[in-house]
Amino acid sequence: MLNKLFSLEKKIFQIEKKIIIILLFLMIALSFLQFSLRFFFHSGIIWMDIFLRYIVLNTAMIAAAIVSYENRHFAMDAVFNFINTRYHRALKIISNIFVMIVLIILFMASYKFVKMEFLANSEAFIIGEMKIKSYIMEISLPLSFFLMLFHTFLNCFKTETETK
Repeated sequence: MLNKLFSLEKKIFQIEKKIIIILLFLMIALSFLQFSLRFFFHSGIIWMDIFLRYIVLNTAMIAAAIVSYENRHFAMDAVFNFINTRYHRALKIISNIFVMIVLIILFMASYKFVKMEFLANSEAFIIGEMKIKSYIMEISLPLSFFLMLFHTFLNCFKTETETK
């Protein structure tokens, strides 16, 4: 069962990496386009700045999920240097449990936030006649916190060589 979860996690990680590459490319290309339009034509696309902010938000959230997969968050290297190696595993589990509690709270809060945005029917920006809803642009918040929780949970069962 655990091997199937590790396999699923690896597939999710590959998807996360592809999404972050797409978002980074999109962010750079659209930022350059907006800069060029402002610099050379003294105008820009009205909704572009807001859209780029959402891309930055989504990129940061997916990057945090990737960092959780790689078990590189909340580095406790300094603490590990002062503690006997036989306690490292227990300390890792305790810190992961603490992180999971925080992630559950953040997931619930972000879920409520996105739900309120959905119920309020708020708009992030408008492209011509098309109204882009805020909850669509913010859905990465609870999703990313859930992915971080999933990665952190599975990190509790990985050996030292599997996490590196």
